[in-house]
Amino acid sequence: MRTKYLFAGSLAVFLLSLPAVAQAQCQGYCESWAVYDSGTNTISGYSNYEISGYDPVQGPYEVYVESYIWDPEYNYTYLGSAVGYENVELSFSYTPQLTGDYTIAGYNSYAVYEGEWNSDGESSCSVYASPPRPDPTPNITGVSPPSPWQEGQQVSVTVSGTGFGTSPTLTITWPDGSTYNGSCSGAGCDTSISASVTVPSDQSGDATLQITSTGYGQGFLGGGSPTSNTATVGIDPEPGTGTPTYMIITQDYTGKCSGCTAAAARVLTYRVMVSHGVGWSGLQGTGGAMCETNNYPNYTWSCTGSMPTISVSACKPGQYVFTDSDGNMPGQDQWTLSSDQSPAGCGYDNLVDVWNAAGSPATPVGKMSGYMHTDAISINGSVATPGTSGQLTNTCMNSNGAMKVCP
Repeated sequence: MRTKYLFAGSLAVFLLSLPAVAQAQCQGYCESWAVYDSGTNTISGYSNYEISGYDPVQGPYEVYVESYIWDPEYNYTYLGSAVGYENVELSFSYTPQLTGDYTIAGYNSYAVYEGEWNSDGESSCSVYASPPRPDPTPNITGVSPPSPWQEGQQVSVTVSGTGFGTSPTLTITWPDGSTYNGSCSGAGCDTSISASVTVPSDQSGDATLQITSTGYGQGFLGGGSPTSNTATVGIDPEPGTGTPTYMIITQDYTGKCSGCTAAAARVLTYRVMVSHGVGWSGLQGTGGAMCETNNYPNYTWSCTGSMPTISVSACKPGQYVFTDSDGNMPGQDQWTLSSDQSPAGCGYDNLVDVWNAAGSPATPVGKMSGYMHTDAISINGSVATPGTSGQLTNTCMNSNGAMKVCP
């Protein structure tokens, strides 16, 4: 076999002087070459092996090359192999993960046609790589405005977090499975992305929001995930103009009735609701009319004194109480005997009181049942004594009475 040496003249092999480029020669037969591209974070190059020869019986020489790359911590990766006649070249591309020097080696063999392989040395080169830091997995930490959004509403939404990158996308999946997709561009998008969306009609349930990162200008890099955690926002029906379905007891306090030395008085305030998070605003959006009906067919009186008159309300004009546009009822509702009685602990039992949305007919919304005694008042199973408060605060009731869980 001939040995091809490097020398000036017609057979010279030129070594290119390029930034971050490496070349090597061995015996004039083999060459390895590599370059690092920081823009794409790749080491690319080739290992080449050539030999001239022809056996009159066996035919031309076969040549074989295989390549490996060692990272700065001396872990190696097999890059592949190639076979040809007289000349063979293996091209490769490798994505480095560590900063430092990488060594590429090409191992070369030859054989007379279909003969046994004979090792013929190796070529090697090195190249310095400095890959960018891995991109973080995006993380949503907040959504504004918070729950609930209402169907048909135009919402200026801002999603806050970390690791969104410089060109993230926002995906909102509505309760019916349809989606909204928005995008953002610029350095400020790394921690915040905003969009103006219209909540589709006929929606009720939860919408999910998720961010997808494309990194910081060269695609998403690293071992993390380009998709974020999800945030959830409740979607409610169109506000206020439907039929109320339940009431929230917003305040509950028990003291003594005016001028009384012992008799209890329990004071409550209410908010009338259409659905989760939606207060009743009435047909015109400015408030709805509520009226109270007392139903005492089975009540009993256990005090020795004369029975106080129970005020009876009815659903008719003049006795309406109007909510505001968010369902809040004005004033206070009071359960009390209005005077001291004896013996201690006596009073009314088996009382039923219902709040209704005015109409023809009126629609029951919240039902309360219990007793009024001198020393304690029970409403929907909750007993309160003078000086206590909060037993029913933030609980809900509907036309059947107390609800275990508010909608």
